[in-house]
Amino acid sequence: MGWAEQLPSGRYRATIRAGGRKKNATPGRTYPTAAEAKRVAGREEETQRRPGAHDPKAGRATWGQWAPTWWAARRVEDSTRTRDESRLNVHVIPRWELARLDEIDRDSVQRWVRDLEGQGLAASTVRAAYHLLSSSMKAAHLAGRVATNPCVSISLPGRPPADDRFLSHDEAERIAHYLDEPWRALVWLLAGTGLRWGEMVALHRQRVHLDAARLDVTMAWDQKNRAYKPPKSHERRSVPILDWAGGVLAEHLKNLRVAPALPTCGVEHPGKLGQRCGSSLVVPGRGGVPVDYDSFRRNHWEPVVGGWRWRAPGGALYRSEVEARQREGDAELTRAWEPGLARIVEPVTIHDLRHTYASWFLQNGGTLEELKDILGHSSVTVTERYAHLARDRFTKIRSRMAGMGPRTNLPFDCPNDSPSAPSTVANLSDKRRSTGT
Repeated sequence: MGWAEQLPSGRYRATIRAGGRKKNATPGRTYPTAAEAKRVAGREEETQRRPGAHDPKAGRATWGQWAPTWWAARRVEDSTRTRDESRLNVHVIPRWELARLDEIDRDSVQRWVRDLEGQGLAASTVRAAYHLLSSSMKAAHLAGRVATNPCVSISLPGRPPADDRFLSHDEAERIAHYLDEPWRALVWLLAGTGLRWGEMVALHRQRVHLDAARLDVTMAWDQKNRAYKPPKSHERRSVPILDWAGGVLAEHLKNLRVAPALPTCGVEHPGKLGQRCGSSLVVPGRGGVPVDYDSFRRNHWEPVVGGWRWRAPGGALYRSEVEARQREGDAELTRAWEPGLARIVEPVTIHDLRHTYASWFLQNGGTLEELKDILGHSSVTVTERYAHLARDRFTKIRSRMAGMGPRTNLPFDCPNDSPSAPSTVANLSDKRRSTGT
């Protein structure tokens, strides 16, 4: 609340607190009584607390000066922060670092979005960069640095519908055939539970309930930061264990080479998870810790399933463009899918095993609402990407419209269906308008 501050002259100054500091509410003006100064201070403080109120001087700061304050206050997962930091450095900072906050307007934001599109960036990349800028400007508005958030009503590039890849049962069988244990079990469990990779490799044995035919998803593994984190939805969920997946899981646990007596997984559980480690992992990596994604993909998945390669004019194949350039210089390279032992001719990733579960589930009579809960989606809208796979999606529509098409055996008499019946066809010449002749 504002207050009156007496000056050496005996007059009073209206004083308020703004931005954590004491501030003269009406610079250059003083008041004869403490009561009047206090009233003015209270009125000014109320004005500054209204939505949209801001300090014009604060808007003179550049976006680059404001960004560290906004960035430090964000509450996101470590993996999200790492990914956003890269987008910030590449796409946002070069454009806005020196721009004054009060000079960033809707038109300049829209032009920037169009420039990113013009660079050939994916729609998802452009949208992610825009949302970072919008988040920073929304925070600046709430902090009273700008009058409004200029990142409104911006036309963003549309995202093309995802063409999800899922395996046929034959393809899954071929992949599993060429994998050694425990990787064969890992692939079948990913396809038989719908878990994300990070959720699967973070699954503890204490979370598997074979008698109840369910497993509990309580955390995920952050590969980049080498730490456990909450599931993507930030909510625990239970997933049914299918009969055949239960058989794979039971056999896997029976043959697990890691001693079943291990009391923990050997990795610290962050306090924010609120979970104590009471067992080893279901599919442990080397040393009992979560399986390294890159190692599994490079050493087990790609030799069996296949991977993208860079082909040089002479036919040599390289795992990465960097490697190819080191060997081939400026030669023209082509990117091609190279099948592995299982001869999977259409590109497929480890994450496609999750799409495979969704496909098999819906094609066998599951509903989108059920699938939403199993996959841990935030809403059924996210799950609707799989709607075209539902077996009975159009059953009700077909039944409603049944019998409305052409019929060969008419159940009624037509009065004009014989050659001798009088014609009911109108004489069009009698119906024509007068031609004026």
